[in-house]
Amino acid sequence: MTGPVTGVHIRSFSDALAEGLRPTFQAISDLVEPAVVLAKAPDTDGAFESSLAMLDAACRAGLTLEPELLHGAGYMAEPEVIADADYWARWWWRTPAGELQVGEHALDPANDAFYDYPSTEWFTALRDGEDDTVFGPYVDFNGTNDYTVTLARAVRLDGVFLGSVGGDITVSALERRFEPILRDLGVPALLANEENRVVISTDAQWTAGSRLRASSSRPQQSYDLAPWTLVVFD
Repeated sequence: MTGPVTGVHIRSFSDALAEGLRPTFQAISDLVEPAVVLAKAPDTDGAFESSLAMLDAACRAGLTLEPELLHGAGYMAEPEVIADADYWARWWWRTPAGELQVGEHALDPANDAFYDYPSTEWFTALRDGEDDTVFGPYVDFNGTNDYTVTLARAVRLDGVFLGSVGGDITVSALERRFEPILRDLGVPALLANEENRVVISTDAQWTAGSRLRASSSRPQQSYDLAPWTLVVFD
């Protein structure tokens, strides 16, 4: 594209972004019901194991549905929701070889590598009433060690918070999927989160995770394209 960016171009990019993320959001939504069933399953007569198998199947199906974008998916329970477990998580991810396997998180507070997920910003926001959160980019030291974005959805039953289901997308996967259509705008542009941290960018000045600063010497326009903001430089 050449010439000024118009409303038509912005709508076209917005539609492409929404369509590109749709399978990921669907995969996450499909985890809610199995998570509720698991959280309420009695630990008797194999009910818990059966419910866990249902959750596992949904995680694998979601990762299979979106193999190029979704890197990990699963359920993290509110403390003490799962019987006999202060902390409980089931998170599947894709290995470098492309295989799906259950990830290992250190959930013992006595462990130096303890993953205190109930205290994370995204989990706390869901507990406090948000239905969905998009967190990152951040370096996933508890998983891939890559810059990652987590999309999460609250799991509730009759108003009671049971935890969160979610999915992880590496920034590199987002770049492969969305940088080409971002470049189609024909001007330097980027996507930023609500904290003004860059998610992906076609401008070498801004890299993933850097904080966007307003610059009077460089005109820019911002457009709210949930879950992020599109910033276009003149």
